[in-house]
Amino acid sequence: MDHRRRLHIQPAPPRELASAWMLVHGDTLYRAWRSATPPASGGPPNLHCRLVHRQTIRRTLGWVSHNHGPYQGEPADRVLLTTRHPDTDLLRPQATVQLIDQAQRSDQRHWEQAGVLHQPADEPDWLRASLIRYTWQPTPLVADARQPWQAPIHTCTLMHDGRTLRLEGIMGWGEVLSKIQLSEQPDEVGVLATVGIDPQLVPRHGPSLRARPGLAQQWRAIVHLSAPLRQRPVLDLSHPDSTSNASHSWDRWHRGPIDQDR
Repeated sequence: MDHRRRLHIQPAPPRELASAWMLVHGDTLYRAWRSATPPASGGPPNLHCRLVHRQTIRRTLGWVSHNHGPYQGEPADRVLLTTRHPDTDLLRPQATVQLIDQAQRSDQRHWEQAGVLHQPADEPDWLRASLIRYTWQPTPLVADARQPWQAPIHTCTLMHDGRTLRLEGIMGWGEVLSKIQLSEQPDEVGVLATVGIDPQLVPRHGPSLRARPGLAQQWRAIVHLSAPLRQRPVLDLSHPDSTSNASHSWDRWHRGPIDQDR
């Protein structure tokens, strides 16, 4: 009997990022970029921006790049400025972009004009993938999770590029997302989520640690397809007995190290 479950594909939410070409003025951009701290998780550094359009002024986080790759301090006549919603409404032609050189002493820092926006643009795929952590944070994978079991996928969203899937599900207290597997065929796409017990937990006897009402948490994952999804169905490959498997996994874990990896 085929236990696979077809997932309902939700449409992508409104665009969470927007970009525009900025005509660069002077060396303010370089100094602001040089003094910015790159995120610990990688990706382009966060630039504290101030967008000025007529009588409207708004502060926001921004990222500068080129179509082909990140901006790395090289001389440039124009760069791509990307911001996130709800600040995207100020990415208008003739809006002024101001930045701060954070290497200066705090009492000497001030907003300096870095350029003027020229025209709206679509951010490249590599940049969108790099910045997704700022708009939708995936759950870290823990490869050495204990007693892993298959977990059902609750929601599946197809993003604007037509080939990126956002997956969501539920896991309990003390559980971690272990693995996401993709099976892509010409006529269908299969996805399988695996959840397990946090390897940092220590087994103990007595009432189940899993029985903690209200402590369920959502996991999130991103899957990139090699070709646009189009009309292909997306199937959840988890077994219908996954909930029972989770209970059995916790029972084995509670019995201690002897049963940890059976």
